[in-house]
Amino acid sequence: MSRDRWMIVAIISACLLVGFAYTVWPTPYRYGTVSGAGRVYPMRIDRLSGEVEVNTGQGWRSWGN
Repeated sequence: MSRDRWMIVAIISACLLVGFAYTVWPTPYRYGTVSGAGRVYPMRIDRLSGEVEVNTGQGWRSWGN
């Protein structure tokens, strides 16, 4: 394999690996719980933006930001 072709394969492989890591692992959200009014609600935090959302039973709602 020529050097140019090897570089193209290496660049494409690196792009695929970065794309996989960004979209699949680790997941874009970190999950946890938050308590309030005697109940426990699921919470998720976006790993890139830091945005916090809480699911109160009516879908994910932005919380605090």
